[in-house]
Amino acid sequence: MRVLVVERDPTYSRASTVLSVGGIRQQFSLPENIRMSRFSASFLRNIDEYLGVPSDPPIDIQFQPSGYLFLASPENAASLEATVKLQREEGVQVALLSPKQLKVKFPWMETEDVAVGSYGLEDEGWFDPWTLLNAFRRKATSLGVHSCSGEVRDPHAGQPGVPARGLCPGGDRGRRLGWAAPGGQRHPGGALPAPPPRPAPEEGLEPDPGDLSVDRDYFQEWVWPRLARRVPAFESLRPRGAWAGYYDMNVFDGNGIVGVHPRVQNLFVGAGFSGHGLQHAPAVGRALAELVIAGRFQSLDLRRLGWDRVTQGEPLREAAAV
Repeated sequence: MRVLVVERDPTYSRASTVLSVGGIRQQFSLPENIRMSRFSASFLRNIDEYLGVPSDPPIDIQFQPSGYLFLASPENAASLEATVKLQREEGVQVALLSPKQLKVKFPWMETEDVAVGSYGLEDEGWFDPWTLLNAFRRKATSLGVHSCSGEVRDPHAGQPGVPARGLCPGGDRGRRLGWAAPGGQRHPGGALPAPPPRPAPEEGLEPDPGDLSVDRDYFQEWVWPRLARRVPAFESLRPRGAWAGYYDMNVFDGNGIVGVHPRVQNLFVGAGFSGHGLQHAPAVGRALAELVIAGRFQSLDLRRLGWDRVTQGEPLREAAAV
């Protein structure tokens, strides 16, 4: 099998990966997402076993351990407690904290309106996305993968008699693909006739995807007051720097799509993870490789993340999307 990576911007200056914060967490509400996080944590912990190249120094993704904290109001407390129960059944190390326990652990935080909180104890934190991206690239190159700068416009093109398979990544790159499906109709980005159940963003709150400048007014007017209410110390603090990136959003249900496109049978898609794509990349990459080579998922059953839910209009919501 010959593999070619086609990248519109080989510098990755506008890629979702390098502009993300590089977080990883185990606290999700769906078993599939929890299991992908479990694998990704193991992958990153043993990264040299997966991505190490003999002639290169050990890979240091500069992982900084720090648990994620989720807070629930009284009306949402039962839901969070049920989610923590599922996480623990999946092997996640997570603590359920009462308001009093929260105040002891985080004395600088306002907890009067909080009924319960969940705090990750293991395999959560953040890392350097650029280092991880380059580790993937170097490993792929060492295994004979070719790369080029350009755009793929027709997944059916190729040498006569040579079957081709296409992988569609997430982020700003994936949403711009427009390919002719069987029957001659054109479906930009693989769009299918399923009405999104989520309402459109309020007018003026949806940023221009072509502009990556930081909207400081939005931070000051919308984000800052909420931060200061939860952590009063923010009232006297000011940001020293900022950057903007892309948020690969699946407006249908906030969950990733992993599987073969229903109208373009040689197109395999992994996109729309709505903020947790980078941390699940090792698990999704493995899953897509299994689909291409074996025709089915082997390590993790991700069938519920496939296209069927979209074509049938049955969202699979992730309650812990952030």
